[in-house]
Amino acid sequence: EQAWSAGQREWLALSGRSKLTTATNSEHYIYLDQPDVAVQAIERVTAQATRQANEG
Repeated sequence: EQAWSAGQREWLALSGRSKLTTATNSEHYIYLDQPDVAVQAIERVTAQATRQANEG
């Protein structure tokens, strides 16, 4: 668990726009266990990409 958490923090550090979301009530398939968490993450990324495309 500690190694996995450390790896997640390393991925997070690769971008200044990253956000780590933990689905505490899920197992491997978050989209099945907590679809709302998965949808919110997808919507956040989509909105960010749209903003970036409109700025550039």
